[in-house]
Order: sequence, then C-alpha cells, then structure tokens
Amino acid sequence: MLRFFACAMLALTEPAAPGDAPRVRSSANSGMLHLRGSFQVEAPTELVWEVLTDYGHLPDFIQSVRRSIVRERTPDSVVVEQEATAHALFLTKTIHLLLRIEERRPHAIFFQDVRHRDFEVYRGEWRVREAGRRQEVSYELRAKPRMGLPDSFANRALQANAVELLEKLRLEIRRRVPSHAPSTAR
Repeated sequence: MLRFFACAMLALTEPAAPGDAPRVRSSANSGMLHLRGSFQVEAPTELVWEVLTDYGHLPDFIQSVRRSIVRERTPDSVVVEQEATAHALFLTKTIHLLLRIEERRPHAIFFQDVRHRDFEVYRGEWRVREAGRRQEVSYELRAKPRMGLPDSFANRALQANAVELLEKLRLEIRRRVPSHAPSTAR
C-alpha cells in the first residue's frame, strides 16, 4: 500500500495528541530501503481494520494517492492497482503499483508489488495490536526503486511518504470513531 506524500500537508491537519503522532525510522543499504513506522489510536480493532482495508477509497483521505482500484478479491487476499504521486524537493514522479495483498483479519496485512514497474522490490506489512484501550498500528516497508535515485534521496522521499500515510490513516480512523457502531451479530 504505497502512499507518497506532500509533507507540507501535515501542517494543515489536526494536531496529534501526545503519544499519538506517527513515528517513522528508515535506513538504506545498496539501494534497498527499509522503513518502520507506527502510531496509536483509541478505536475498536474492527474500525482500524476497516480503514486499513478501505483500498478503493484511499484517494478520498490520502491526497497523494490518485487511484486505488480493487481488481480482484478472494476471502483472504486482494489485488489492488494503485497510482500515487511522489514528491521530494522539486521533483515529482508518478508511481504505479499492482499490489497482491494477503489479509489475516484483524491483525495483519502483507503486501507486495507484483508488477515491478517502478520498484524491483516493494513489499511490506501492516500489523494491529491492542495496547490497552488503544490500538497500535505498525507499518513496515522494504523497497528498492527502479528510479536510479541516490539512496539518501529515495530514503527521504519514502520516509516523508510514510509519515504522511500514517498520519492520514490515523486521522481517518479518528474521524470514523463517532459513527462506528460495534457489530451486534454473533
């Protein structure tokens, strides 16, 4: 699930409560980039899962995602075609992905680009775990761009993207909390 960024947009969003703001760490080695990020939010697990798997509506709340179309769905996997815009410094690039996603409801999502158009490697995961009354959402991505960009540039771009992605997801989860009604079906 690639979401590229416009970090300036973060200044326009609702501020995070202490401890809620996304945290992202990154490293690069021989063109392979590794990102890890997380945030916490007070919301039911089902709601967090609902937002993370709302693939067809990601462009509605993540501005850098131009298109996100579900191409195929089975009970535990999804194929999603995505187009996003990446910005870093003065450069802009459109990124194309065809993600094969494996869902392990309600705690893990594994994804991998199977098209390999813009990345030699693009795979990662989302995890949701209860932390008291809160949910901790973690994200991990390993990517090797085909763009031929220096590691430091690609690393900065992906790290900024991850910060925006996590913050927009956190805000969308919080936005949906009041309207989320727990399921009464058993």
